[in-house]
Amino acid sequence: ITTVDFDGFGPKRVPRVCLNCHGEGAPPAPLGQIGAPVVDLGSSFREYDRTVSIPPAGISLPAFDTALYDANQIVRQTDNRPLRNELIDGWYASGPVQDPNFVTSGWSGSLAEAKFYREVLAKSCRTCHIALPGRYWETLEVLAGEAPYGWVCSPFRMPHALPTYLNFWRSDRPTLMEDFFTTEVPDVYKWTMPCLSP
Repeated sequence: ITTVDFDGFGPKRVPRVCLNCHGEGAPPAPLGQIGAPVVDLGSSFREYDRTVSIPPAGISLPAFDTALYDANQIVRQTDNRPLRNELIDGWYASGPVQDPNFVTSGWSGSLAEAKFYREVLAKSCRTCHIALPGRYWETLEVLAGEAPYGWVCSPFRMPHALPTYLNFWRSDRPTLMEDFFTTEVPDVYKWTMPCLSP
């Protein structure tokens, strides 16, 4: 397999398309060609997030939760990804059903930060960015250093995946993001312009 079409907008090259969510380095030029060398790209297995998943037809919610729990325990054992593993451990701290309100340690400093994490980052950013070195925002300070206004609000480059992009812009998350960055953060991180919509 050298290409895959995840979104109906045509084939994308493998493995480059996989790296958007599975993370790590760009493949060398000959990768994907017959006879190309085997290369460790440093990618990882991904966690299964209940908040962005829908049970398949005919599968009960308890059976789906059990399947996610079992799969996440396997993912947890595959390699040492501290941020992903903190997320999995936090989801299941109280038992085998994911806690959708879990907030990672770097975002639990205030009620406003925790709400922003749960309502915006967890729903529109975390799924891909947790696997991207240097692009997962462990704290507000790290996120603010990435200048999110210039990625999200203009020129609308994020969210990158089409379903996530549509879900983000059709929800209240742009407003929540704007409110957070205009009223709830230290002055040094505050936005001075509104978050426009595409």
